Formats: sequence, C-alpha cells, structure tokens
Amino acid sequence: MIREITNEEFDKFITSNHYDSIYQTSTYGKIMAKNGYNSMLVGLFNNNDMVGASLILIENRQGFKYAIAPHGFVVDYDNLDLVKRFTNCLKNYLKSKNIIALKINPKIIKNKYDANKNIIYHNENFDSIMHTLKSSGFYHYGYNSFFEATKPRFEANLKLSENYYALFNNIKKSFRTKIRNAEKKRYSNT
Repeated sequence: MIREITNEEFDKFITSNHYDSIYQTSTYGKIMAKNGYNSMLVGLFNNNDMVGASLILIENRQGFKYAIAPHGFVVDYDNLDLVKRFTNCLKNYLKSKNIIALKINPKIIKNKYDANKNIIYHNENFDSIMHTLKSSGFYHYGYNSFFEATKPRFEANLKLSENYYALFNNIKKSFRTKIRNAEKKRYSNT
C-alpha cells in the first residue's frame, strides 16, 4: 500500500536507509515550493513497515499535472521486485491524483572512479535495474555528456573530514577570490 506520509516519517526513513541525496529530503520539497512546485511525500508499506519512499514534486503546466521524483525513489534498487512494486503502486496513486506523467532521474551508480579515472567500483546490477525501470514504463532518453540536463550526470563526492580552512586553502587561488567576492555580495545585499 502506498500513502502520503509526514515530513517526520520521511526524514526518519531516509536517515535510517543512509540515503544521501539532498534532492530527496523534505527540506528540498519546501525549497521547491518557493519555485512554484507542489510537493508530496509518499511511502510504500509492507504491513506497517515502510519499504520505499519518495519526494514527489508536482508542476501544473497548461492545465495538466506533471510529477518529478528528483533523484528517483528512496528504495533498495537491488531488490527488483520491490522497485517494480513501488513503481506500479506509485503510478496508480499519482493517476488517482490526476497526474499524467512521472519523471525520475534515479541515483543509481553504475561506476565510481578515482581521480585518475580508474574504476574503483562497478555495479553488477546496473543493467538489471535499468531493465526493470524500462519494463515498468519509464523511458531512458540517453546519457548527457556534461551538464546539459537539469541535474548533472556526474557527481563529485568530497569527504569533509578536514576542517573548513584546510579545504578552502587547497582550492585554486582564483576560485578562493571568487568565493570571497560572492560572500561579500551576499552580505552586502542583506
């Protein structure tokens, strides 16, 4: 069964599943509300246990409602039956809300690379996951090469175990200057 859930239920679920995308948080839904989107948080339940969830952003365009699940669903993508069940339940739920389309850009990692472009991780289930999503009615429009989509294809992971000043001092001098100038402009406008 799928139903709308509270911010607290959603935040507890994503925290307990160690999900790390800012695009699937209740806070991101609040931010996007200021940009003209309505949002809802939904959860898929197996008995009383939540097994999947998603932030859904809803946009009204020319009298039609379109939904976006930024960075896909918060679900175990390796569990293909769960992915299919979540997708089917969500599509039926959104249909009952008169939403005509759902767009996702799931955070399914195919490969991880080190700084020298060597593969340090390869997801053996990637093709099966993509096939499951396609068989659930999603279309794959191909990979973007750089940053031409609304969300980038590649993401950098930065470990912030060093203190702020050490990280800042490792940035190229011209970029540090740009950051300082941006901070000055930000504080002069408030």
